[in-house]
Amino acid sequence: MRPVTPPVRLTRPMARWRAGLGNLVPWGALVLLVCIVIQVFFAGAGLFKDDSFLEWHKNFVHAFEFLPLLMAIAAGIAKRWPTMWMCITLLILIEAQYPLAPFNPDTAGTWAAAFHPVNAILITILTVVVLLHRPPWRKTA
Repeated sequence: MRPVTPPVRLTRPMARWRAGLGNLVPWGALVLLVCIVIQVFFAGAGLFKDDSFLEWHKNFVHAFEFLPLLMAIAAGIAKRWPTMWMCITLLILIEAQYPLAPFNPDTAGTWAAAFHPVNAILITILTVVVLLHRPPWRKTA
């Protein structure tokens, strides 16, 4: 009996510009991770040193809150579907910080505000997962 070979799938290689966009995603995750560390610094300085740092904490997020959206678009164009969905989840988690913030008059002093730092931990972990999913320092064939 002759072995059956699977049919050969003829696909074109991905265009270089598409693959290049996908390679930007881990670098975006690295920038996001640095911004998260700065956010944590502002929150800590606001709690333990000077209240004015809490304004920095509230306003600095606007500098990077849509970075996961750009990362998701780049991952989608490069057809990196798991990475794209992780970036969309990051965007949702970052946007969920607003209703959980203790600055919000609706949640100040409630249990919802206690989830603000927990959600920040989840954002940090998922950012590291996106970064390590395809590390920028690893050469791929």
